[in-house]
Amino acid sequence: MRRYVVWAVNLLALALWLAVPASAAPAKGDFRKWLETVWPEAQKIGVSRATFDAATGKLQPDLSLPDLEGYTSKSAEKAQAEFIRPAGGYMDEKYIGALSAAGAQQAARYRDLLPRIEKTYGVPGSILLAIFGRETDFGGEHPKKSVVQVIATEAFAGRRKQYFREQFIWALKMLEDGDVAPADFTGSWAGAFGLTQFMPTGFRDYAVDFDGDGKRDVWNSVADALATSAVELTKSIDRDGTPVGWQRGKTWGYEVRKPRGLDCTLGGYDRPKSVKDWQKLGFARAYGKAFRPDELDDPAFLLLPEGAAGPAFLVFNNFLSLKVYNYADLYALFVGHTADRIAGGPPFEAKWAEASHLSEASVFDLQRKLVTLGYDVGKVDGKIGWKMRIALGDFEKKQKLPVLCYPSEADGRALGKVAVGTQ
Repeated sequence: MRRYVVWAVNLLALALWLAVPASAAPAKGDFRKWLETVWPEAQKIGVSRATFDAATGKLQPDLSLPDLEGYTSKSAEKAQAEFIRPAGGYMDEKYIGALSAAGAQQAARYRDLLPRIEKTYGVPGSILLAIFGRETDFGGEHPKKSVVQVIATEAFAGRRKQYFREQFIWALKMLEDGDVAPADFTGSWAGAFGLTQFMPTGFRDYAVDFDGDGKRDVWNSVADALATSAVELTKSIDRDGTPVGWQRGKTWGYEVRKPRGLDCTLGGYDRPKSVKDWQKLGFARAYGKAFRPDELDDPAFLLLPEGAAGPAFLVFNNFLSLKVYNYADLYALFVGHTADRIAGGPPFEAKWAEASHLSEASVFDLQRKLVTLGYDVGKVDGKIGWKMRIALGDFEKKQKLPVLCYPSEADGRALGKVAVGTQ
């Protein structure tokens, strides 16, 4: 019964998506009118008219940003690498090795600060350094996009308008409160700012003055930025409202050796098993290491970024905390693995498969076809998430194909035939 409900919901969502006209993007000339619709909401949280006018008086949308509705951007290649690059390419060993070596140097540099943050919040310094390195190369990168312009553009013409509308309002509140000077309010093309990259609501909810100078300065104070990241991890709430805050003294996960006859459809965040139960199925830690005795009863999830090919991982609650920081599996895995490397751990034991990577448009087409057949792929967005991988595995089982749980041209051909047969 549950399968048919999921099928109906997904089919309805697909039908609604198809019904949206391609010309639904707002006209460029409407931007000024749109800004005025934001004013009452900004005023309600304490933004003065003077601050609002100063921030928006000459503001224009940046229509070169990627992934705007109805606009073709030359910056499309900037879309998040965590979602569009093959896993093996994202987990580039040369890059991870260099970043880990630099992270070890940073650990020595901040040998007094990092233990104080861990004692206060429970998040290891290696995790915070891995985030710091990934986000801004330990402060070496200085994104110069106007945060106000980027967020306003996304709220006006992006695909997550309501989310960015809230970010825009709270960005104005940051200006009102003097948290940042207008000229210094710079960040990435995605609207994130600071040494470890925050959004305005993240700053609102998590920012702390850890260095005690009276200001929450996530742009220039390493102490404030790393401590704020630690607070965000400890207060993480998953998309379904479940608290998944970082658990003190626990790890994010482990690389594991796959058993023969692996069933890749066991992967996913809706089917946890205790470490003991995974061991009974034949999973063992990489490099022949043992699991800690105090974690054998802990719930763990099987992560297979390349489906049946490539490395496998058992991940815990703390991995989910990292996913709240950035929802991509590969980002959380990158941070966890790099943190281990900073602390002296080894490279991945298994080789990445360098699986053939279909274009985003091709994956999108596969998702639509799977939805019409009643499979739950998560969002129909052209990205290879865990629900997409499991849906493919279930389809491959039914069609008696090699069960790989990763999109391929063979899947496309088989789906094309089955989808045509259902019409």
